[in-house]
Amino acid sequence: MKRLILVGVVGLLAAFSAAAAEVKVTGAWARATAPGQDSASIQCVLSSGKDARVVAVSSPVAGSSELHRMMQMNGMMMMHAVKALPLPANKPLDLATEGYHLMLMGLKQPLKAGDSVAFTLTVEFADKHREQVEASADIKPLTATTEGHEHHHHH
Repeated sequence: MKRLILVGVVGLLAAFSAAAAEVKVTGAWARATAPGQDSASIQCVLSSGKDARVVAVSSPVAGSSELHRMMQMNGMMMMHAVKALPLPANKPLDLATEGYHLMLMGLKQPLKAGDSVAFTLTVEFADKHREQVEASADIKPLTATTEGHEHHHHH
C-alpha cells in the first residue's frame, strides 16, 4: 500500500513539474568579462507553452539585473531597460535576434570562460500568476560572438 501511495505522489510531482516547466530557457550564454568589467549580458532562447512575459531577472553573481533592449535611435545603437519581455505561446524568443538581453550589473566576481552562471527569470502568465524559472548560462571566451563562432588564439 505504501509503495502505491509513493508512486501516486511521484506521478503527481512529475505532473506538477511538467506544468511548472511551461517556460524553457535554451542556449544560455554570456561572454567572459575583461579585467575591471563589472557587468555582463546573457543571451538565450526563451519559449513558453502559454502566453507569458518575463518581468524580472536575478543572479547570485550580480548586485542587480535588468531586462534590456538594443534599439537604433538617431543612427546610434542605444541600450535601455524594459519592464518585460513578451513571450507569446509556442513562439520561441531568441533574445539576440530580437535585440534583447539579460543584463547583470555589479558583478561580485569576474566571469571566466568555462564556468557557468546561475540566473532566475520571473515569468508572469496571462492569468497574472508568476513562476520562477531557474537556468544557467555557459561562460564563453571573451572573443565569442553571437553567431557562436569562437576564435582561439594559440601562443
